[in-house]
Amino acid sequence: MRHGLTSACCSLALVSLCAVFSSCASSETPSSGTGGSTGTGGSTGTGGSTGTGGSTGTGGSTGTGGSTGTGGGGGGQSGICAMLTNYVPTTTTAPSFATDIYPIISNTDPGTASSPAPGCGQTRICHGNPAASINLAGTKTLSFVDPAATVKTALLAASVGAPTMKRVDPGHVGTSFMAYKLYGLAALACVSSSCPPGTTVGNSRPCGDPMPNVNGAGTAVLTDADRSKILDWIALGAHD
Repeated sequence: MRHGLTSACCSLALVSLCAVFSSCASSETPSSGTGGSTGTGGSTGTGGSTGTGGSTGTGGSTGTGGSTGTGGGGGGQSGICAMLTNYVPTTTTAPSFATDIYPIISNTDPGTASSPAPGCGQTRICHGNPAASINLAGTKTLSFVDPAATVKTALLAASVGAPTMKRVDPGHVGTSFMAYKLYGLAALACVSSSCPPGTTVGNSRPCGDPMPNVNGAGTAVLTDADRSKILDWIALGAHD
């Protein structure tokens, strides 16, 4: 009888002890499983290796292609420099200065405040009549409304803003200062080393403002077609 009671007590104690261990084990298992689920989190890290898919963000480095958009800024400046230095004419027929180019640059239409005209020959806008001074000393002007032959001769002379460059170097767009003036401040930055301080006027330094600059925003406002026509004229020999 005592032996049976002792067995029963031992069994009860054993059951109770097992219950304690079972409870501990079950409380450990979730945390271990949670740890495992953290491992699942780690497998989300593998999902993060889908972030390698994010290295398709390298595709985002196609955004470097977008840096061609920056091309608008730094890369774009490089693009403009290269385009002008290695300019390829859009035609094989050489434009005439008198009939194709002179009408563009001698334009005197002032336009309106909201829609300025691209006229380089406006009064007091650099090259009209009277022409504005193009050097700080106020001793030099360049008129685009003089007779066509006179204007062309003046364009073949050395630039005031970039004395080592001609305004127009026949057959060579990349060494023609006028080409850079037509393409805005980013283009003028390409030849900034050729523009000594204090040699030019305008709101921009060191090479002066783009041409024409009637909107006052530092942006050349000729149409792409007119700019290409002038560059073609230069590239194909700057004929009369």
